[in-house]
Amino acid sequence: MHLLFFSDISWEGLFQRPQQLALRLARRHPVLWIEPATLGRKVHWHADQVAGNMHRITLPQFPYHARNRCVRAIAYVLGSVAPLRFLLLKIQQYFLRRALRDLGVDAGEVIVLLQNFQFFTLALRAHPLMVLFDYIDDAFGFTKFPAYVRGEWMATLRAADVVTVTAQALRDRIVEVVPREVHIINNGVEMAQFQHAGVERPADLPPSNRPIVIYVGAIARWMDFSLVQATCRALPEVSFVFVGPVQPEVRNAVETLRALGNCHVLGTKPYSAVPAYLRHADVGMIPFVRDRLTSAVNPVKLYEYSAAGIPTVSTFFADDLQEFGDVVLLAGNRAEFADQIQHALALARDGRLKEKLRTFAMAHDWDSRAERMASLIQQHLHTTDRR
Repeated sequence: MHLLFFSDISWEGLFQRPQQLALRLARRHPVLWIEPATLGRKVHWHADQVAGNMHRITLPQFPYHARNRCVRAIAYVLGSVAPLRFLLLKIQQYFLRRALRDLGVDAGEVIVLLQNFQFFTLALRAHPLMVLFDYIDDAFGFTKFPAYVRGEWMATLRAADVVTVTAQALRDRIVEVVPREVHIINNGVEMAQFQHAGVERPADLPPSNRPIVIYVGAIARWMDFSLVQATCRALPEVSFVFVGPVQPEVRNAVETLRALGNCHVLGTKPYSAVPAYLRHADVGMIPFVRDRLTSAVNPVKLYEYSAAGIPTVSTFFADDLQEFGDVVLLAGNRAEFADQIQHALALARDGRLKEKLRTFAMAHDWDSRAERMASLIQQHLHTTDRR
């Protein structure tokens, strides 16, 4: 029985929840990873092998999330035309059917795990035994969609056999519009990556004679750049390090940070290298603004910082952060953020805290998240068989 994993991101994107879950679920079922075509990335029109039990294909999709503003605008116009959407669906269906045929997958012998609800209609054309909708972020906080997209989201919520979310805030937003059972499966961390992290210090880290506060992840509009600048100026003796891709719309803000003597923007690093950067940092930070998108985020960074044994300082961007009160230092304003950084730097030398943080992270390993999702799938299939 194949699992069709409809992802929002390409396999080569930031290695996070989609890839972590797909690899683990592939231990139980052959997985076909289905990703949207992304500008600048290689497309895979045929089913190519990713891992032992995993293949992937790329399908065209209206690029509402494109980094280029003009591309997003064109996608918005074209996607608003119903005949063009129907044509796109037919094209997608052709490539998906060909991939399933090449893999020897029989129609009606698939399970669908859907993170990209814009593929929902296509997913139904595969006649799946069940559909699990894993809603991992508030999609409508990312970009502006044509009106029909919300209709697709609502249809997915109503028709999916199982719905999972990453945070309580997402669950609340769903049940407000579609009363139904929603399961919370938070994000997690791959503990093995951090338990076997190398000891060699990355060459592009700033000198080790200064404390290091690090941010790992996409550098995008959800970062509070004014707060970061104020914090860097308030703590000139601290090196602030940013590891991750820089989104085009914030390049000017990033250049302003670079101009500060103690800010170091290192760019994207391989997922396997992240533990080494965290190992040689003292504090991790999450300086997010609070908006529709971030207020429903369950931050992977918190789990990764904790797995590395470093304390986390965060803005109060989501109410859900209160449940992590004993492992994250929250700040309500700029002054508090700088104060909490100093407090965290003092705590970073506490061996007992390091052990507490690692214990917390271990309880949130991706293995347990995948097991929970696999259990929901099996429960539904078992219930369906009994009927």
